[in-house]
Amino acid sequence: MTAFALVAILCLAIWLPIVQVGLVAVSLVITLVLVIGRGYAALLPTFGQSRSSLEEYPLVSIHIPTYCEPPELVIQTLQSVLRLEYPNFEVILLDNNTPDRAVWQPVGDYCRSLDDPRVKFYHYDKVKGYKAGALNLCYELMSPLADFILVIDADYRVAPELLDVALPYFSTDEVGLVQFPQAYLNVGDSNRALQAEFEHFFGVYMNLANHLDCVLSTGTVSLIRRSALQNANLWHGQS
Repeated sequence: MTAFALVAILCLAIWLPIVQVGLVAVSLVITLVLVIGRGYAALLPTFGQSRSSLEEYPLVSIHIPTYCEPPELVIQTLQSVLRLEYPNFEVILLDNNTPDRAVWQPVGDYCRSLDDPRVKFYHYDKVKGYKAGALNLCYELMSPLADFILVIDADYRVAPELLDVALPYFSTDEVGLVQFPQAYLNVGDSNRALQAEFEHFFGVYMNLANHLDCVLSTGTVSLIRRSALQNANLWHGQS
């Protein structure tokens, strides 16, 4: 073995433990920062629900995109929407790309049976952009008089007071998005951990994001000012 090789091996033997110790130290620091940050975020006061009465009732367009969803599930979601106490809304229920007519046709039939001018059902094939593409199509189909858009996934049940709680927050033009927390309707052994993660995400991370003015949309149960969505160039299929 040459002297150069021996020196190289000795240097490597000394260098590797130092790097390993350094990585462990960095990891510990990051963990400590995250723990302290989570603790701080958990102590922040939450934003109380604004229950001030609305002087006006702007039109809200509710968009429900569906794809290969069980029809009974979608119908339950629609029924919960129609129980909203807010007096001025429309519903755009849009099925995109579901190949089996037996899946989406019962939803369309149910919507027509309601004979409710607020509810509009559409089925489109060859929609590009996944859910974002479907939501952009809902945007094209919505009433031009709507000032706000409420996005709801096909498997959600909303509280009757949802819009009455959310809209007062838009009393200032600075607010473009009101994002609601979510929870599983049926919690059991198979999804108890996921429900705990939901509670932690909305109770800690999203609360901190609210204080830092950087709340993100989770893609459902989100009320969005129409002008804000326009300024964002609508929905992007990449995400």
